[in-house]
Amino acid sequence: MHAEPSAEGKARLHVVTMDPAVEDRVNGYIDRGAAGTTVAVPPNLAAEVARAVAEAAQPLTTAGRPVIVVSSPTVRAPLRQILHPHLAGVTVLGYNELVDGFDVQSVGLVQLNAATSPASGASASPDLEPIGVN
Repeated sequence: MHAEPSAEGKARLHVVTMDPAVEDRVNGYIDRGAAGTTVAVPPNLAAEVARAVAEAAQPLTTAGRPVIVVSSPTVRAPLRQILHPHLAGVTVLGYNELVDGFDVQSVGLVQLNAATSPASGASASPDLEPIGVN
């Protein structure tokens, strides 16, 4: 994987995480039926999600790290389908795919303008806190 050693000697993975509001918007375009799963995200929304991921991942790309996105398992595969044409080499993992023994460091939160609070008008700044996998 794309981990590097932390000061504590654990493997550290730097990622961006998806805002649940963005995941909910994407999930609204996923149809899971008896015949299989169909993803019908409008192209403008797909481009906006890809732009938001690229923006949130700027600290990763600036540092020469790969872009790794962590999302809920229900949208992981569709999210990868959305991002792949826009962001070459992006890795999308579900929270359930993070294994013990890794220090996972989130450097950004992927938000859309419509997914942020109208009162705030801006996305949250990354706090660089681990997301709970040790």
